[in-house]
Amino acid sequence: MKKGGYGYNSTTIAKPASYKPSPYDAETALARTNRKKDRELRGDRVAFKSTAHPLECFDGSKSNQVSGIYSKDGSCLAAPEDPLSLMSPKERIETTRVERKPFVQSSPAKSGGQATFEKFPKYQSDAYDEKAVAKGVLPDRHLPRKTADSNQPESIRERKPFRPSNPSKQRLTVPTALMGITKHHV
Repeated sequence: MKKGGYGYNSTTIAKPASYKPSPYDAETALARTNRKKDRELRGDRVAFKSTAHPLECFDGSKSNQVSGIYSKDGSCLAAPEDPLSLMSPKERIETTRVERKPFVQSSPAKSGGQATFEKFPKYQSDAYDEKAVAKGVLPDRHLPRKTADSNQPESIRERKPFRPSNPSKQRLTVPTALMGITKHHV
């Protein structure tokens, strides 16, 4: 009798898969070996250190958090005084005011008489009838027979109504309890 079957070693077509270990802390071990290799390559040399004096990013005061780099000191050139700042508000408005001319069209708009019979069309009142609008939206099958037929061509109006040649094959089913019983044998 043959031993084994599906799920047993060396009973399938392919060779069984060899065992490959997968340690739980492989990632930390790899990081440790990388750090050790880096220390060996670096040797006694130290990391880069700047020889410039460090600057504080912000001023030392607690109330002001603006960078000292962007502030003005004595070596900056003084900004020229704005002449408008010396004037009163009324003088400032008078000097900065721009003369504006009224807008005039280069070519005036055309009015009636050119390629039209009248300047404006006459007003025509259009009574809104809800029933007429509702009838216009309805399909022909919902309209009265005479109205629906008036929209059809003459050949369709004259033709006879469709009647299927085969009678309906749907009938009432007889209950299984009464299958063998007919009204004559009772």
